[in-house]
Amino acid sequence: IVDCKLKVVNLSNANEQLLKENEDLKRRVREQERYRMRWCLKLKGVKEDKDENIRVKVLQTLGKIAPDLNLEEAVDVVHRLGKRVDGRNRNIIILFTQRRIKEELWRRTKDSSICKQERISFAEMFPQEDIQDRQRLWPLVEKARRAGKRAYFRGPHAFIDGRKVEDTQEN
Repeated sequence: IVDCKLKVVNLSNANEQLLKENEDLKRRVREQERYRMRWCLKLKGVKEDKDENIRVKVLQTLGKIAPDLNLEEAVDVVHRLGKRVDGRNRNIIILFTQRRIKEELWRRTKDSSICKQERISFAEMFPQEDIQDRQRLWPLVEKARRAGKRAYFRGPHAFIDGRKVEDTQEN
């Protein structure tokens, strides 16, 4: 009996250690996903043609928005997301080689008349967990903005008047 109790204690300790390692690995993978997605932009609303060269199409659009930037070298990979569905335009993922160019383009697209004319929009990419965190915190950010406070997101975290909003699950 003593031997069995000792084995149970050892297994319990090993299980706790594995759970801690698993949580640490999940956190690190999420951080890696977040970092990798910082190099990408999502482009929405571009009409899909049957035999399109999506890279050329995207570079032309980006060239209209920011003609002064060297986009040929700054854009690494361009592809549509998901399987083709007739009658629907799939989103486009743009992977940049230079974050500086990506950030400058992201800034310019927010007020771009080209985006409004062509009815396209750009979005940053986030891991699914970050999207869920943002959705959960959005009511607090929206309420703070209506109250005239400075509220924004940085990654999965919300900040109101420079202070990080603590995770409080509202039921």
